[in-house]
Amino acid sequence: MSSSIEAGVVVTIDWRRGAVALLRVSGALLLWWLPASAWGASCCGGASTSDVFVLPKWQHWLVGAQLVEQVDVDQRDARGQRVGADWRNLETRLIAGAGARLASRLQAGLALPVVVRSVQAGGQRSFGGGPGDLATQFRVELLDEETCYARPFHTLNWNDLKPSIHLVVRQLFPSGRSTAHSADGLGADVTGRGVWSSEAGLDVTKVWGIIGQSLAASGAWERSIPAEPVDASWRSSIAASLLYYPAYQRFVGVNWSWERSARSQAPDAVVHAVGLTGSGIWPERKLWVRGGLSLPGLVGGRATPVGVRLSVFVGWLR
Repeated sequence: MSSSIEAGVVVTIDWRRGAVALLRVSGALLLWWLPASAWGASCCGGASTSDVFVLPKWQHWLVGAQLVEQVDVDQRDARGQRVGADWRNLETRLIAGAGARLASRLQAGLALPVVVRSVQAGGQRSFGGGPGDLATQFRVELLDEETCYARPFHTLNWNDLKPSIHLVVRQLFPSGRSTAHSADGLGADVTGRGVWSSEAGLDVTKVWGIIGQSLAASGAWERSIPAEPVDASWRSSIAASLLYYPAYQRFVGVNWSWERSARSQAPDAVVHAVGLTGSGIWPERKLWVRGGLSLPGLVGGRATPVGVRLSVFVGWLR
């Protein structure tokens, strides 16, 4: 299974088998809203390390769908060496999401994925799927880079030094099928992690002219459900993005992410991922489109797959 840390949105492409989608009621998991300037603003979106989305400024709700395709072609062992085994994992997710603004500085959302997987190993192939883990999130704006507004989507004044800071709190519920409950010999029917995960972190973003930067860090306490063999105790993550705004509310950029899971009954897993991301908002049509390409495990890590992840997201704003 791939890491949830990603700069962008996740997609797993099994075009040959037509592996269909995953439906995820998604509303607020780490996306960077790079605050105000003539080109990039917190109204305009930013780079993300996770598989969900949050509301831009001056929007009351968001609904959307995200397609995630991931192909894992290799595996890193506990020492970080690629094993080159005869193993392949294809995963497709379709994520339907919704988020709502509860107050001017507070928003909430939830996400439920549906996963389809194909696993090949030792000359055997297996298919499976089902609903994934339910996630909820609250996002609080602690510090706003913008200091004065002329009207929505038009910033009158902003601080060149003050960043935008958000507190993000997430809860993951093990509603998907975990490894302990798998009935498939290759684990193709595994759609969840099998842990209760409570996570909190900070998202710091800043835009200067047409260049934006984002840095996020979080920590999570995780507890396995009964009968799950791996009891993960904690997980930490860091993600960074560098974005370029060629036009108002539109950007392209590069990102990097790191995640470590410390487990009591299994080797620690460390994931590195590098990727590209792009996003555009068309306010007159209330339309938001974004996509991403990520390479998890390619530049290092331990006890994790090596693969390619693609994603496409379409959302409607109000």
